[in-house]
Amino acid sequence: MPGGDGDLDARIDAVEAWYAARDLPPVFKLTDAADPKGLDAALAARGYTTDGETLSMSVRLGHVLRHAPTFVLEDAVTDLFAGRVRPGWFDASCRLSGIPDDERDDYRAILERCLETQSAVLFCGVLRAGEIVSVAMGSVVEDAVSLVAVATDAAHRGQRLAESALRTIVFAAREHGARSAILNVEAPNHPARRLYERMGFEARYRYWYRERA
Repeated sequence: MPGGDGDLDARIDAVEAWYAARDLPPVFKLTDAADPKGLDAALAARGYTTDGETLSMSVRLGHVLRHAPTFVLEDAVTDLFAGRVRPGWFDASCRLSGIPDDERDDYRAILERCLETQSAVLFCGVLRAGEIVSVAMGSVVEDAVSLVAVATDAAHRGQRLAESALRTIVFAAREHGARSAILNVEAPNHPARRLYERMGFEARYRYWYRERA
């Protein structure tokens, strides 16, 4: 967008006024392509803070399938299901992702909404001794599967449990017409990024939020 600093300040003022009229805190989502270029610095000068960057990554499912490694999970069972939210999976997802009790109803509503609006929703859990210790979820939209809710118990990390869950979802998603997979990961989460890169995911762009402190 053309214009000098005064024009940029006026635009930010307008956004802040829109949020204020709705009694909401102003939030800006930025990427490397954010226009104008000085927007991030202008927000920082106003006291807006950021909690870090997120990477959006993607991979063609054909690559994942062609380069699938052979590994065996010791004393673990991978369970895949679709079409509904099982109570055991939901409870495990809340526990492993640290979702507070007062946010569980909102989380369940989001999952139910996915089931209503998307062509296929796949849930996966990895069990040890009858307990779910790793979870993941995939939503198929057109020809892509969006991978979310990936979480593993701290005592079981580094044992390829999440990889098993993700690969299981990817294989199933292909049967529902998916040809690519997408996911978001916090940039500082290097263990997760190494897992996704091992599966062939590549970063496509990064984004971050600016919020009023």
